[in-house]
Amino acid sequence: MSRFKPRTYTIAFCSSGLISLILQGVGGAIDSTANTQEEVDTGTDIMIAGLVFQVMSLAAFVVLSADFALRLRQNQGLWNTENAAVYRSFRFKAFLCALGIATLAVITRSIFRAIELSDGFSGELANDEVLYMILEPPMISIAVIALTLCHPGDFSDAGTSNTLKAGREDGTELEPFSGNV
Repeated sequence: MSRFKPRTYTIAFCSSGLISLILQGVGGAIDSTANTQEEVDTGTDIMIAGLVFQVMSLAAFVVLSADFALRLRQNQGLWNTENAAVYRSFRFKAFLCALGIATLAVITRSIFRAIELSDGFSGELANDEVLYMILEPPMISIAVIALTLCHPGDFSDAGTSNTLKAGREDGTELEPFSGNV
C-alpha cells in the first residue's frame, strides 16, 4: 500500500538527515573558526541551509506518512493478514501518535533555529533566552521521550506475543526479552 519500498524510505530519509546534520555541523565549524564577519555569515548561512533542508525533509516525511496512513485506512481489506494485528494494536497506534508528536517537535525546533539564525548570532531571537528555553531543549526532549515511551520495538510482535527475541553475533539466541524493564 506504500508508494515506495521500505528500503527507499530508509535510504531517502536517513540520507537527508545525514546531509542536514553535515550542513549544520560544517556551518557551525566555519562559524567557530571564522576570523572575519564574512566567514561567520557564510557559516551561519550553511547552518540555516541545513536546518531548512531538515524542515523540508521532515515535511516530505509527514506528507508520505499521511499518504500511507490514508491508503492503509482506505484499504483495510487488502492488509497482509500477518501484519493486520500489528496495525490494529494499541501499541502501534501509540507509536504512530508518538512519531507524529516527535516529528512536529523536531520541525518546530528546526523552524525556530532557522529563523533565529537568520539574523545571525547577535540577532534578537538568538539572544532571547525565554524563547530558546521554550523552543529548543523542550522540543528535543518531547521527541526523545515520546519515542522512548512508544518505541517501535515494543509493537514489532504485537500480533503474536509480548516477547522480543535477540540474538548474539555468533548466531546463538539470547533469552526472550519481555520489553518491561
